[in-house]
Amino acid sequence: ELEQDTALTAWRAFDRYDTSRPFNAWVMGIARNLLRQHYRRGGSAPARLPLHDMPELAAAAVRTGDALHEQQKHLRVCIKQLAQAQRTLLQQYYGEDENIATIARRLTVSDGVIKTRLHRMRAMLRRCIETRIRNRKGAS
Repeated sequence: ELEQDTALTAWRAFDRYDTSRPFNAWVMGIARNLLRQHYRRGGSAPARLPLHDMPELAAAAVRTGDALHEQQKHLRVCIKQLAQAQRTLLQQYYGEDENIATIARRLTVSDGVIKTRLHRMRAMLRRCIETRIRNRKGAS
């Protein structure tokens, strides 16, 4: 669960990543912060891992970070391929954290229309990223 939460948080916050700093350290910092939040909310501590498992755990974190970094690069390319209106909607919803009702009122459409547009764009972006990754692996 921590790995999934870390990947999702890193994906959402990627625009704040400082590319001059090590990516893996940034992802590990996110994981550390999520774990702290878990404990503050009264979450129980996981069973302690034996020291000999630590290198394997660190390697898994690096692989997750590398995969996330690759997906983010492809996401940027895929977003550029969207129409301007689609990019604007993504920016308003994800970048400016506007809610669906506010966006719908501004565009004079129903909430359902905005939800559908966002759903379709996420699906298009997911397919674009998967295709780019698949093509890259096929080329190597």
